[in-house]
Amino acid sequence: MSEKPASKGLREKNKQQKLESILKVARELFAEKGYEDTTTREVAERAQIATGTLFLYVKDKQDLLLLVFYEDIGRLINEAFADLPAQVSLLDELITIFRHFFSFYQRDPSTAQAYIKEQLFLRGKVGYYRKTMDLIERLIHQISLRIEQARQRGEVRQDLDVEMAATNFFALYYGVLTDWLWGEYELEKALQLLHRSFELQLRGLCS
Repeated sequence: MSEKPASKGLREKNKQQKLESILKVARELFAEKGYEDTTTREVAERAQIATGTLFLYVKDKQDLLLLVFYEDIGRLINEAFADLPAQVSLLDELITIFRHFFSFYQRDPSTAQAYIKEQLFLRGKVGYYRKTMDLIERLIHQISLRIEQARQRGEVRQDLDVEMAATNFFALYYGVLTDWLWGEYELEKALQLLHRSFELQLRGLCS
């Protein structure tokens, strides 16, 4: 006898709620103890589940880290583009957008560093690699929409490849972000470098 749709739906809802509870606990422990010092056993204990149950949802601590950040970054993208000031230049828009990301990573730089490291070795984890690329593509698409609006205002060249320009801005941001997380600069200097890099890029887009 097949499972009733209502019963199946309730089971899926309960499963999703339990995963959300696990991620909430993992996020708390990463913030309190740091990623390296947090164990899956501690996550399970605080979530009030058996360790074996935890492993029905994630394979290891790395999976927990990725899922926590995917959830947070997805929300962060929405917030970054919702809070944009009106009637400002493209440069100011871009700096405002990426300040959100630096502020987010500043809350727990060591865990953010662990997340960036994990991103570099995802090709063996197809699902996680695809999710990472989806988030990056979503961010780049949103940036491209801002660049398109700037083109309509006459702020950048009319023949500009908007998608490529957005990808270049993301690459500049990512380079500064990783250098900052690994201690190359203080935050204020990193933001100044980001501003100068974007400014230089925009000169090429306007000429």
